[in-house]
Amino acid sequence: MVEVPWEEVQPYLAQAARAWSEEHPVPGFRKGQAPFDIIEKRLGREALLDLALEILVSHTYLKAVTEQKLETIGQPQVEMRAKAWDLPVQYEAVVAVIPEVKLSSLEKISVARNKISVSEEEIEKLLEDLRRLRAQDCVVDEPAAKGHKVTFHYRLSQDHVALEGSPIGDTDIVLGETQVLPGFSEALIGMKAGEEKKFSVRFPDTWSRKDLAGRIVDVELKVKHVAHIDLPPLDEGFAAQLGSFKTMAELRDNMRANVKLEKEDMEERRVGSAAVEALVKMSTFGIVPDILIDAEITRIQDEIAYEVRRQGIVFEEWLKKLGKTEQDLKKELQPQAEARVKATLALRALAKSEQIVPEEKELLEEVEHILQHAGNDPVLLERVHSHAFHEYLKNQIVTRKAVEWLKKKVVRG
Repeated sequence: MVEVPWEEVQPYLAQAARAWSEEHPVPGFRKGQAPFDIIEKRLGREALLDLALEILVSHTYLKAVTEQKLETIGQPQVEMRAKAWDLPVQYEAVVAVIPEVKLSSLEKISVARNKISVSEEEIEKLLEDLRRLRAQDCVVDEPAAKGHKVTFHYRLSQDHVALEGSPIGDTDIVLGETQVLPGFSEALIGMKAGEEKKFSVRFPDTWSRKDLAGRIVDVELKVKHVAHIDLPPLDEGFAAQLGSFKTMAELRDNMRANVKLEKEDMEERRVGSAAVEALVKMSTFGIVPDILIDAEITRIQDEIAYEVRRQGIVFEEWLKKLGKTEQDLKKELQPQAEARVKATLALRALAKSEQIVPEEKELLEEVEHILQHAGNDPVLLERVHSHAFHEYLKNQIVTRKAVEWLKKKVVRG
């Protein structure tokens, strides 16, 4: 509980009044220069006090935390207990206190870095994928066979009632290579354009759509056309289409170098994660506050929802198709959230013990990079320049530096 005497509240009232008059100029006065009593009358005591308390809490809370030598993380949950004109202000702030972390001896941790190699089979597969992206479909008047691309329309039903999930438009599959639903590729073999077929399929118990898993449904499909896939030859002309390559050898060398860089980047991320995971596993933690776990669960759920929406899918509909509620998802995310929180705490403790701090230059570079992609979004621009966001960036920088420091100490090879 924090109590602030009324005489200490008054300076915050004056500060709130000036800030309000900056945003809402009073006729006859310059911005921020209107007398306090006029603003008090125009705004009302209760509203003015509420504005002052926002400033007061942010200052006095930090003072209380410093005096009590608490290491906190995250934003406090503030509840006003007493607020009235001419009387002391009382509020309660609940905040997560960073639990004690005892780091393992780094001598006990060893992570092996895998050797990176690129096989000719990988390059040939990538080339084949690129050929298919530039392939031409040649419609043929012959029965569908393995390797043909078949365009068709289908409808799912059970007891003559249409089921959700049947596409409105056409569907394409390459026989023997892709599968829309169980049994479709087999059913299409031998069919020609214009032909129709009815059959039943049973969905596996592990099917991703829970509403279809284990069910037997009726299928009606009609073939629109059958096509042969004409792949372009792997020659100099093909290489030239993909950049300034004169020969296929140049193209292959470039692809090999790019794949190697990608694999090296993935390996660096892997060993970093493995090093942190080992550090967490061999360290001991005090009681981790629920507020930290809950906040991390929400953060992970927001990340998932963002990716789902990027695909043009409504998040709530995505959950429904999986047969889950938001509460189900939160429960499933609990272990992952706990692991991420402990990783953050361990890296924070490591940074503190090794005096790993962000440099001003690093912070400015981060801000500049974000501003380059911010465009003219006023909300984002305001957020980027806020003190809270700068603190967030500093934590991100420290985390990255701590991981790199840890890798140098424990990664072998």
